Amino acid sequence: MLTFLILALAMPQNFDALAKKLEPAKKPKLLIVGFYHFSNPKPDLVKADLDDHLSEFRQLEIAELNNRLAKFKPTKIAVEAPVGDTKINDRFQLWANGKSSLTVNETQQVGFRLAKLMGHSKLYPIDYKQDMDFAPTMKLAQEALPQKAKEFMETTKLLQEIMVGLKDHSVLENVRFSNQSEADRIGNGIYLRLLAITQGDQHPGADLIAGWWKRNMVWISNLSTVATDPNDRVLVICGGGHASLLRSLLRDSIDFEVVDQTQYLKK
Repeated sequence: MLTFLILALAMPQNFDALAKKLEPAKKPKLLIVGFYHFSNPKPDLVKADLDDHLSEFRQLEIAELNNRLAKFKPTKIAVEAPVGDTKINDRFQLWANGKSSLTVNETQQVGFRLAKLMGHSKLYPIDYKQDMDFAPTMKLAQEALPQKAKEFMETTKLLQEIMVGLKDHSVLENVRFSNQSEADRIGNGIYLRLLAITQGDQHPGADLIAGWWKRNMVWISNLSTVATDPNDRVLVICGGGHASLLRSLLRDSIDFEVVDQTQYLKK
């Protein structure tokens, strides 16, 4: 129905003319940068073997990355923390006033440090928590679709091998690597592969990734309350999986302009 309505509106015009009518002349800019988690939290399906990112040489590398991202000149910084969480800005103020130290988390190492560098008074939490239970999906796959289960496990094994190599490269190199366009395709493709885990009227793979898609779509909904001014330049700091899907979902947005992240991470 919506497609028919759009076509009716477009005829006999072309879609370029229609786009000019629908899209604002100036849109908020979003720079979405995905990170491997510096602290390597336990809930992650694929874990990295990392060294201490609070060490002197890693801190210098993070400063180099932050200087690159500062060139975007963000007016706001959105981070992977629950919407409504006031503690994050309490922590930011304590640190900014010299009353605490930073933890190893990238929200603080990049978000806090950049916010202070840019003269911001606060950060913007946009996360929406939704647990993903892989157990029922993998149980069905192992029992009824062993080949699909094997394919998925082999994929996670390959990703695990890649994550092990992170400690041999600089922070900028690792972030550059994980924000390539091909990394986005692979990251999203792994989730889409789960759609093949289905039997009769049971679709646990689809049920699982529907929750993942919903979580990220709620992020975009939350971003719409952050990027409220056409002149806003919002830096989004999040896990690599979120960044891949957010960029994919927002590629066709008529309300936001997604900035090419690679230009700030290139050699």
